[in-house]
Order: sequence, then structure tokens, then C-alpha cells
Amino acid sequence: TGADLLAVPYKGGAPAMTDTVGGQVPLIFDALGPAMPYIKGGKVRALAVTSAQRNPLLPDVPTLAESGVSGVDLLTWIGFVVPAGTPQPVIARLHQELASILQMPQTRELLSGVGMTVVAGTPEQFAQTIQGDTQKFGRIIRAAGIRLD
Repeated sequence: TGADLLAVPYKGGAPAMTDTVGGQVPLIFDALGPAMPYIKGGKVRALAVTSAQRNPLLPDVPTLAESGVSGVDLLTWIGFVVPAGTPQPVIARLHQELASILQMPQTRELLSGVGMTVVAGTPEQFAQTIQGDTQKFGRIIRAAGIRLD
């Protein structure tokens, strides 16, 4: 966009949000869940969401594409993973139990209240999500020449 911004590394979203609320930094890219209390409390103003569609919890907040920044479709997700080599019957049982919990009305209500959308897909679908993000971010990292110090 041509914006003149300086990236400030933080050890997590909470200290970054604290500095944003306190005016030490002008803006933050944060997951909607942790940011919702600050948005609802009027401590910060949501400028845009990074998803392809507007979030139903913030219907008046445009997407980045609607704001003139195209090509961004970025979602934050939380998932359950187990160590490599975990037996398939164990994975199946864990998935069954977790999917059951995620379908409970009180669970869905709690999670949607903080900006999360419940997706209780299969382990294979989640693996595809991880693989897709790995490829997408790998391309971005290589194109930008990002290196670990």
C-alpha cells in the first residue's frame, strides 16, 4: 500500500494490544477473538478484516479488499494436533469426542461470542488446511526473502 510502517516484534498479542491501546504503536494485526473485548469496549477501532468476507460479528467493518487492498484472504485458526505416529484409532476417538463438544450449543455460543467460527471437519480436512497454509506462507516467505536470525 505504500504505508510507512515499522514492524515491532512482540512476544505475543497481549503486549502488542496493550501498546496499541496505550498509544505506543498506531495499529496491530490481531486475531479477532482476542481483539473483540477491546473492539466492543471502544478501546480500539477495527479498520478491516483479513478474510474474504465480512465477519458477521462486525458487519460494518469492511474487508481489506473492500478497503482497496486486494489479494488478502487470511484466517486465523485454532486446531487440535497430536504427536506424529499417534495410532489412527486414538485419532478417530479424539476427533469424535472433540467434534461432539464443538457441536454443543453452549460451546458454539461461547466461541462465536469471541469471533470464532466452529468448523469440526475431519482430521484429513484439517491436514489439508495446514498443508495449504504451509504452501501459501512458504511462497510469501521465499518471495520476501525472509530469513531467521
